[in-house]
Amino acid sequence: MFNWAVIGTGGIADRFTSVLTSSRVSGCDTYGQLRGVLATSESKARDFIVKHKGAGAISYDDISALIADAEIDAVYIATPHTSHYDLTRQLLMAQKPVLCEKPLTVTAAETQHLIELARHNKVFLMEALWTKTLPVWHRVKQLLKQGEIGEVDHFSADMGFYFPYDSTHRLFNKELAGGILLDMGVYPISLANWLAGVPIDITASSVLSDQGIDLKTMVNMTFDKQLTASFTLTTKSTTENAFWIYGDGGWIRVDDLFSESQGLTYQIAGQTTKESYPFEINGFEYQIAEVVKCVSEGVIEHENLTHQNTLEVMTIVDRIREQIGLQY
Repeated sequence: MFNWAVIGTGGIADRFTSVLTSSRVSGCDTYGQLRGVLATSESKARDFIVKHKGAGAISYDDISALIADAEIDAVYIATPHTSHYDLTRQLLMAQKPVLCEKPLTVTAAETQHLIELARHNKVFLMEALWTKTLPVWHRVKQLLKQGEIGEVDHFSADMGFYFPYDSTHRLFNKELAGGILLDMGVYPISLANWLAGVPIDITASSVLSDQGIDLKTMVNMTFDKQLTASFTLTTKSTTENAFWIYGDGGWIRVDDLFSESQGLTYQIAGQTTKESYPFEINGFEYQIAEVVKCVSEGVIEHENLTHQNTLEVMTIVDRIREQIGLQY
């Protein structure tokens, strides 16, 4: 059985761990099982284990205890952005495979260093950009590969949720690398990079808070062959949260919240089609299964979430941060 350790006990960690402890997959080698939990306190870790009915799971008192556990096959990190780099660094140095929540780090330089560590130590490392493992997005790739909407001309996406401003919340906290760009912007940027590569030109503007983190950010990118992209990110209103792909022969819309969508709509030659791709559990099962497969096969990166892709996205994010004056 594949053994997971989880660092962090927030909502994302809940969603991840519920796959491991779901009665629907109990004892299933495809996803593995919960081995242990590290939190800001041992009591929080124990409460988390009880909540998820993780029979036999361990509550670690610190990172050293987790590292010392020889039964761990991989570690999932679900903590605030600013802790990702140091936790991942320690785990890679101890040759523990890592799946770390997005963004992997807060700068491209930190990402580069972790990639070098993973390669030097020959240990698996992946950013948990789970969207790229979802069935609906693999269908998008298939449609584009088949040329169903012709030559792609433009991507358009919005990602917005109304959050009352609270300077103590991690999303608005500069000390925790808050702001909409790192929290949500990595989704459309990563998908655009996945579909079109590295942009040759980027322009961005933002509305910043009194702490200097971005409440709203607008990004325009130009790729090779004059393909363009425009993204709007905001904490000030709730938007459609759709991702559009336009070609000279039609269009594709990834519906609802595109980062975790279960459906798409596309139009070819004037005919509109809707398709549904419901999750087996909650959506996290796809990336979990991919990590288990990669680690079991002894590879150090996933073919669709490569180290190079992660570095390219963080380099794009760095360029945007420089333009909008966002500093951590």
